[in-house]
Amino acid sequence: MIVEDNEDLRGVLALLIADQPDLQCVAQSAAVHDVLALSAQHDVDVVLLDVELQGRSSMALVGELRSQRPRTRVVIHSGHGGSAFIQQALAAGAAAFVSKAGDPDELLDAIRGRQH
Repeated sequence: MIVEDNEDLRGVLALLIADQPDLQCVAQSAAVHDVLALSAQHDVDVVLLDVELQGRSSMALVGELRSQRPRTRVVIHSGHGGSAFIQQALAAGAAAFVSKAGDPDELLDAIRGRQH
C-alpha cells in the first residue's frame, strides 16, 4: 500500500512496484485517515508511508499500524533526513526508512524486507 499525498509521486511509485514480478500495490491513499481501514480491507503486507501528510502524525500512525496489524511492515519514505528523524521513525516501529532522493532499488529492497 502506498500512502503519499503527492499524486504524481504516488503514480510513479505504483508504476515502479507494478513493474516488479514479485510485488503488487493493492491500495493507494493520499490521507492518513484511510490507512488503517485500507490496510485491513486489503490485508496489506507493507505500507509505504510518507511522513508529511495532512490529518495527523504519520509517526503516530506507525504505532497504530504496528498495534492493530503486527505483521504489516511500515517503510517510511521521506524527503526528510537526519539521524534523529530516522531514529524517531524506527523507534515508532517502522521497519525501514528510505529517502525519496535515494535509489529506487533501495526502496524496492526495503519493501521486500531486505536491509542494507
